[in-house]
Amino acid sequence: MPGAAGFWRRMAGFVVDWFICFVVPSLVSSLILLTTGYSSRTRIVDALWVLFLALIIAGYFAYFTVRGPSPGMRLAGIKILAARSGEPPVIIQAVIRGLLMLCLIGSWFVVVLLGSGRSGSGGLSSAASLALNVGYVLFLVSAFGHVWISWDRKGQTVQDKLAGIVVVRKDAEVEPEPIEQPKPRRIDPLEYRM
Repeated sequence: MPGAAGFWRRMAGFVVDWFICFVVPSLVSSLILLTTGYSSRTRIVDALWVLFLALIIAGYFAYFTVRGPSPGMRLAGIKILAARSGEPPVIIQAVIRGLLMLCLIGSWFVVVLLGSGRSGSGGLSSAASLALNVGYVLFLVSAFGHVWISWDRKGQTVQDKLAGIVVVRKDAEVEPEPIEQPKPRRIDPLEYRM
């Protein structure tokens, strides 16, 4: 597809967005915990933090899918459009993209966090082991989804296809996909004889 954003351009934008929606909140929360003297974490605090971070990630990508290019996309010179219309995506496409980006980033987080804990002497609980295995599967699927750009004629990832979007250079114009009209069926007058 003419104007499709390539892998490296998209990766550059993604790294900037990942830094904004994951690293910055992590640093802020660490500073808050250090200044309040809170040293012993509980599972409830950890669970609330993971939920808060998940909402930030999904909301960040959904918001910028509808409202225009994210900071990372602006720096990379790319934008998101609906594949069928060539217009900005609608809210359902934004929600789907936000959830898929959460799966992508969340799977990396789970693999790194739980994968590094495997070397401990206690091993993993069955729930942590299940989460790690699900994380591996999601990570592999999302990684394959991004490699897909290399041979897709529209330059879409699998995630883009599921959300119905295309990522293009900011100066690119996208032609809407033609909508195939069903061919009218010719009625045979002999077909309705009694």
